[in-house]
Amino acid sequence: MFKESKRPFEKIFMQALDNELYLLYNNSRNCLEKTLHIHLSLQSGPIYEQIEYQIRAQIFSGELKAGEALPSIRMLAKELRIGIITAKRAYDDLIAEGFLYALPGKGVFVAKRREDDLMSGKLERLRERLIAAKRFAEENGVSSDQFQMVLREIMEETDERS
Repeated sequence: MFKESKRPFEKIFMQALDNELYLLYNNSRNCLEKTLHIHLSLQSGPIYEQIEYQIRAQIFSGELKAGEALPSIRMLAKELRIGIITAKRAYDDLIAEGFLYALPGKGVFVAKRREDDLMSGKLERLRERLIAAKRFAEENGVSSDQFQMVLREIMEETDERS
């Protein structure tokens, strides 16, 4: 009996953490339904950091625009099936970094960012990905020269397509 009751919980729990979740919310500025894409995984570090990273990425990409309303902390927690404290931590960190701002009684909104802030954020994300690629190369016996050669080839290919 215990085994049967545990199984549905595991299925729901793993589904919540390893599938892409779409949060639908009303944007109070234009009342259009918007979608916030958050993908949570047990293997990708703390949940609040995953949320922060993905919201930051959507701001940098322009998917989330300045002034857009985000789901409330309670709605975010409910839809992602996470604790309210976890959702609050993610929002609080993003507010402290200047990506979001909160209006008491109104909600949480995307903050206006200067273009140079957006570019430095994009470059930082690129740097993180290149560090991960370099680590992958080292783990697989690819030399620094070979890594740079592949990077140059990729850059030349994309320049030719442009």
